[in-house]
Amino acid sequence: MKKQVSIPLWVLLIAVIGALVFGAAAGASGKKNDTASTSSSQPTATVTATTTATVTKAGNVAQAAAPVTVTMTKTETPAPTTPTTAASGFSDGTYIVGTDIKPGTYKSPGPAPDGIGLCYWEEDKNTTDALSKIVDNNNSKGQSVINIPASGVYSVTFTGCQPFVKS
Repeated sequence: MKKQVSIPLWVLLIAVIGALVFGAAAGASGKKNDTASTSSSQPTATVTATTTATVTKAGNVAQAAAPVTVTMTKTETPAPTTPTTAASGFSDGTYIVGTDIKPGTYKSPGPAPDGIGLCYWEEDKNTTDALSKIVDNNNSKGQSVINIPASGVYSVTFTGCQPFVKS
């Protein structure tokens, strides 16, 4: 006769919860795609855990519980990316000079209508968080003009502005 092993209910619950946590962590740790997908399908992650246990109650062996199946599906859709071009202008963000934005003179009509009424731009010589990285900057309530040199500036940041267009 086969001896049945009893597993406390709390062990079963911990196993199911552990499988859910592991599955969620595995799904969330995947590298996100920063570029727009050309495929119409959406990436999904599915985790399934099945556990069977025998419950013992006051010394009597109960029937084996039916398998418990837990399925968790997380669907993640990458945010659409719209390439910024000189024609559409450069909105809020940080741009690498020579890669994302070309050297030259750029103009913005002024602060964004949904902002706080100030247009701020900043030229940085490196990526540190120190104030000493700032080569030049400006806050304006009206039209704003920035001259991005061909050398000496690593990146340019625009905040609260209507798009800057090369002039």
